[in-house]
Amino acid sequence: MLTNRGGSPCTAFGFGGLGLVAPGGTPLPTRQVRLRDPAPATVTVEPGHSVGAELHWSVVAGPGDAQSGNCQPVPATLRVIPPDETEALSVPWGEGPVCQGGTLQEQAYHA
Repeated sequence: MLTNRGGSPCTAFGFGGLGLVAPGGTPLPTRQVRLRDPAPATVTVEPGHSVGAELHWSVVAGPGDAQSGNCQPVPATLRVIPPDETEALSVPWGEGPVCQGGTLQEQAYHA
């Protein structure tokens, strides 16, 4: 979720950049897959309102993952760069490991 904390409307279009981070700040393997359904569209975000982008990932080990224990190191944080921005936002990650080489499927932002 991205929330407009400003005093005027803003827009969001498309996808954010994603990166998984280990405790201590070390980047983890992350493979972002941008889903095209639904198609990206410009979304107006009024002050105090939010838009979201759904994420999907696997907890089943794939090729190159550890086949016992955690498939990948467990992230502490998900870094998100909103569309048309350059600064990452850090969100605590409490969802366990992201298997299949850190693959995160993301839908475009929507209201």
